[in-house]
Amino acid sequence: MTPRHHRTVVIAAALACYGASLFLPAVTYITHVPPDHPVGHMETAPGWFFAGFGWIGVIFLQSAAMGWLANLTFFATIFCYAEGRHVRSMILSGMSILIAVFFFHLSVSEPMPVLFSGLNDVMNRPKALIGFYVWIAAFVTFFLGSWVSVSKQVSATALPTTEG
Repeated sequence: MTPRHHRTVVIAAALACYGASLFLPAVTYITHVPPDHPVGHMETAPGWFFAGFGWIGVIFLQSAAMGWLANLTFFATIFCYAEGRHVRSMILSGMSILIAVFFFHLSVSEPMPVLFSGLNDVMNRPKALIGFYVWIAAFVTFFLGSWVSVSKQVSATALPTTEG
């Protein structure tokens, strides 16, 4: 497989994962409207909800919403990978993975207001569903694709010496 075809396959696979994550259920959480519902009820949100509205949480500096920034590094990764800058795309995709996982872990420990509910709804104890893991798989696809490309470049430059 030529390097160009390799890049095309990796980009297509990552975009397919990202696109699928938008339509799959991403997170389930318990809502709580103080002081009326002490127990709350379970809600499930698809990936498009977080992709579409996560930037609002970033603007209001909600720490748990900062995981949305992984989308920005993901799109920067696409451009770097398409241009053949594999080391940079590996670093950016690694950053995407770390940002997404770290801030999701943070959202588990810190309640986050639910936007546009019309109530003072709070999102408690979110649990990752298949859409979240497919979203992470899009980042991992670029990381592995970049790693393979970098390792091929390194092995191609390390010419064997013949002693004779």
